[in-house]
Amino acid sequence: MGLHRRSIRLRIFVLILIPLLSLIGLYVFVASITVGDAVNEARASSLKNDTGVPVGTFEAQVDAERRVAMIYLAAPAPQFLAALDAQEAKTDQARSGMRTALTSSATMGSASDPEKQAIAA
Repeated sequence: MGLHRRSIRLRIFVLILIPLLSLIGLYVFVASITVGDAVNEARASSLKNDTGVPVGTFEAQVDAERRVAMIYLAAPAPQFLAALDAQEAKTDQARSGMRTALTSSATMGSASDPEKQAIAA
């Protein structure tokens, strides 16, 4: 009954206001999801770039060390032992570089809690 006495201007205003508020709410919701995903994507790209090269270098050095170790085990000779010792030094250097990259402030700042625990292990 109260609706019959209200002006047409107020009725039109209410009919426009309710869908408009719904659209604004929907826009805010979608924008927050999109911005969150964009931030996560930027963080993931940064983390990948900062850690990918050192980890790849370390993996390559471990593979090379494994090959040299197999050669030494197949034919234990002083020259193969020297090559193995040299490769172990390269692997240790790559491991140090990888550890530095993984524990850097940029990497740790972008890492989630489970990633930080895995890095610390």
